[in-house]
Amino acid sequence: MLKLPQALLDDQHRHIELQDLTIVESCFYEINIIPWQNGQFGLIKKLALGDPANVITHGNWHPNGQDFAVTIEPAMTLQFYRHTAEGMTTNGDQLSLGGYIGAGQFSKNGQYYLVPDLQWNEGYDKQGALLSVKFSATGQHQLVGRQAVGISPEGFAISPNGQLIAVSNMGTTFMPMDFPLFGQSASISLLQFDETNGQFQLLDTKSWDGVLPEGITFDEDGDMLAVTSFDYLDFTERKGAITFWEIKEVDGKNQLQNTRFRLSVTRGCHYVKVIGR
Repeated sequence: MLKLPQALLDDQHRHIELQDLTIVESCFYEINIIPWQNGQFGLIKKLALGDPANVITHGNWHPNGQDFAVTIEPAMTLQFYRHTAEGMTTNGDQLSLGGYIGAGQFSKNGQYYLVPDLQWNEGYDKQGALLSVKFSATGQHQLVGRQAVGISPEGFAISPNGQLIAVSNMGTTFMPMDFPLFGQSASISLLQFDETNGQFQLLDTKSWDGVLPEGITFDEDGDMLAVTSFDYLDFTERKGAITFWEIKEVDGKNQLQNTRFRLSVTRGCHYVKVIGR
C-alpha cells in the first residue's frame, strides 16, 4: 500500500488537504471528504455549507485526523468540523475573526489553530498579522493571540518542533508595476511560538527581492527555510525560484540569514513542500 505524505495542493476547487489516507477538499459551497487507499479514490462524502452568500476557501486537518477547520469568505469566519465513520458534523459555531483571513494550520500539538490576517479589507498595503485560536474539542474555540508581521502574510510554516513560525510576507509585489502601491520587496518574519498559551514573539524580519512569495517550509531539522518566488523583476530571464534561508542564533536570539542560493524553476512557483515529512 502506498501511503502518501501529508501534502497541500491547489486547483480550481481552491484548497485540498491530504492527511494520511483521507483528503478534504473545499469546493466553494461544499466540503468533499475523499478516501484514498491502495492508490485508489473511494466514495466521496459531501457536506454543503448551506449559505449561498459565503464560500469555503481553505481547509486543514487537525493532527488527530478527525477534526478539521475551514476558512469561510467573505464572512471571514472559521468553522471547525469533526469527521467520523458516521459522517461530518460541525464542532462549535462559526468563529468571527474579522480582517481578511487566509489559509490556516493547526499547531503541532493540536491545541491551537493559526491563521494569517492579510488585512486586505483595510487596503493592500496594510500590515498583516498571525492569529492563534485555542481549539476546543467541545466547540468553545477562542481567539487568544495576535502578532503583527509584514504586508500580505499569505503563507507561513511551523517548524518540526512547533516552536518557530516563519511567515512569508508578499508585500505589494503582486501588483502591476504602474500601480501606485506597487512594491519591489517582500519579507520574511520569524516568530517564537509558545504552544502552552498560543502567544507569539517576533524574533526577526528580513526584506528580500522575491515577488509574490507565498510558499514557505522548514527543513526536517528546523534550521533552514525554503521559500518560493513567483517571479523576479528581471526582464532578461523571467523565471521563478526556490530560495534558501538559514536560521542562526545571534546573541542568544534566532535570526534569519539569506544564503543567497536560489534554485531557478518555471515562472509561477507558488508552493513548496518537504517530501517524506
